[in-house]
Amino acid sequence: MKIFLSFAAVVAVAVAVPANYEPIHVGPALVDTYEPIHVGPALVDTYEPIHVGPALVDTYEPIQVGPALVDTYEPIHVGPALVDVDNYEPISVGPAIVDTPTTQSTPLVQIILNINQATTASAVETPAYNPQPAEIVEKPVAPTPVIVASPIIPAPVVTLPEILN
Repeated sequence: MKIFLSFAAVVAVAVAVPANYEPIHVGPALVDTYEPIHVGPALVDTYEPIHVGPALVDTYEPIQVGPALVDTYEPIHVGPALVDVDNYEPISVGPAIVDTPTTQSTPLVQIILNINQATTASAVETPAYNPQPAEIVEKPVAPTPVIVASPIIPAPVVTLPEILN
């Protein structure tokens, strides 16, 4: 039965024909107007030479390939900034304090403070600046003893008899 179906499929493919069949002309193509095909080099009306060599420049400027030469030398400091104690001026990192406030007709932000009058706030003291380096005293750390338990020795595996499984 399989052989019969395979044979029927091969016969069906062999006799199949497309619905719109047009014969193919195998001979040379027929063209109404004749135009010759040029196979040789192209012919150009105006001749412009092609430069293959190095570029020619009117004004010569030498190209510097070596390191850059600088007239004034300024060393680059990569370490921390060193400040003289005599010229030291502290930098304020807090909020800016303005002597004369500006007047505005309407406030942009309205802050309502509800403060209990019974408690008084103490003034915060700023630490004095000491330009001398601080002394750091290192204390040795005593190691703590480690308790090691007795080692666990693995025992060989014993298989149970079939009756117990």
